[in-house]
Amino acid sequence: MPRISPARLQDPLFVIVLAIGLVTIAANVLVVASIIARIARGDRKAIRLRTGIATLNTIAAGLSILNTTFAYAVNGVDNTHFESLLFSLTGLGMLLMQLELWFTFTMLLSTDVRGTWTERGKTRARVAVVVAHLVLLGPEYVVVTAELPLFIFVWWTIGMLLNQIIVCVVSFTQSYVIISALLRRSKSLDAADSAKQHTTLIAALAGSVVAELCGIGAFLVIAATGSVKFDADYVWLAVHIIIISLGCKVVADSFSVSRMIDLVSGKQRSSLMMPHISKLMPKLLKPWSSKGESNGRADEARSTYSAPPNTVAVAPLDSEIR
Repeated sequence: MPRISPARLQDPLFVIVLAIGLVTIAANVLVVASIIARIARGDRKAIRLRTGIATLNTIAAGLSILNTTFAYAVNGVDNTHFESLLFSLTGLGMLLMQLELWFTFTMLLSTDVRGTWTERGKTRARVAVVVAHLVLLGPEYVVVTAELPLFIFVWWTIGMLLNQIIVCVVSFTQSYVIISALLRRSKSLDAADSAKQHTTLIAALAGSVVAELCGIGAFLVIAATGSVKFDADYVWLAVHIIIISLGCKVVADSFSVSRMIDLVSGKQRSSLMMPHISKLMPKLLKPWSSKGESNGRADEARSTYSAPPNTVAVAPLDSEIR
């Protein structure tokens, strides 16, 4: 039997959740296709980061497809390990992408186009995230049976809880800081296109927060079923909503990182152009400054020249015209 009874598809709630899940899968695939198309056109800007984003969206799409298939099509009650493994990999990818978003954000606001993070510092931060993830969710990658020793079960449960808390706190805090800074920065921008880019980026970050809240709500519903007898179909529906919210968050953060890359690239192009403009401006202004100096000398000569007696002063031609 599938996890959710096929008869539930007559319920509008289940139909709506299923439709949102299918749209989320399509969005993940669309992100991957757009990145592949940009690389195929020769856009090598932040190619490693974009490749990572495409990989993460591929994993998220696979997770959503697997979850939807197990929920409505085939027997998926006992096939949870591979699905939970993909869930953990997606969570790790989300943490790393949020880290890259922060790196790119500091480059956008810093006076130095390279940002405030050194390459060594970035590497250490990435390693720290991976190590913390493995410490918290280590059993997820090595346990293949439901018969767990007690200490593994405790490690698994506490690690999953701490991981969710850390992800939520980091996500909310980072989104708040970035949105606040972008709102202040957008007010000082004169160009309408730059302000529009900031607005779309803020909307994507807000969408990421909404997806996170939906996932937390579904997680709390599942946790509440431990003490309250609840229909199993609704429990699996909550699991489905968690997977969907994770896929939506991947899409929103992917768009945020891509938009941030475009903003930083525009800033770097401007920074690279400034030295050339500084060197070129004196050459462009030299003829005008020379003309101004000659006019000044002519005016000085006219002011020091005194007409001989019995001569008639003639006004300049431009004065007569005026």
